Amino acid sequence: MLFAQVTPIPSNPAFYVVLALFAGAAIAVRIVMRQRLPLKLKRFEGRECLTTEKIHDNFYAGYEIGKFLELWKEIASAVEVPPELMRPTDRFDRELGPVKGFRVAGEMDDLQDAFMRRCQERRLDPQNVRVETVDDYIRLFARA
Repeated sequence: MLFAQVTPIPSNPAFYVVLALFAGAAIAVRIVMRQRLPLKLKRFEGRECLTTEKIHDNFYAGYEIGKFLELWKEIASAVEVPPELMRPTDRFDRELGPVKGFRVAGEMDDLQDAFMRRCQERRLDPQNVRVETVDDYIRLFARA
């Protein structure tokens, strides 16, 4: 004789309320993200796509390409901008910053964490380091 294992279904209404709130929050976040990213990318309309190798050769030829690529992609991923559209002059508080009206909590946290970790590795006091542009970040951390 075969017995099927039956998982009991919670009968507590609070469980369903929490589940519904979680699902609603997930849907809201998805809607915000779907609207926010096109607005952010609109800042780069008309900008020519450059390969990361070309960016390296044009602006950072004196830096080891592997380290440059690591840093460049780290920034691009954190700010959610394709690496081919970023430029050394892009500012973290303007071109790469959060979209007004769609500020997502923790949007720049990954980059801030990487910055703090890299400062610690180099024994730099983050309070005394000024990084406003992509170029500042690359030149600070790509040095040997």
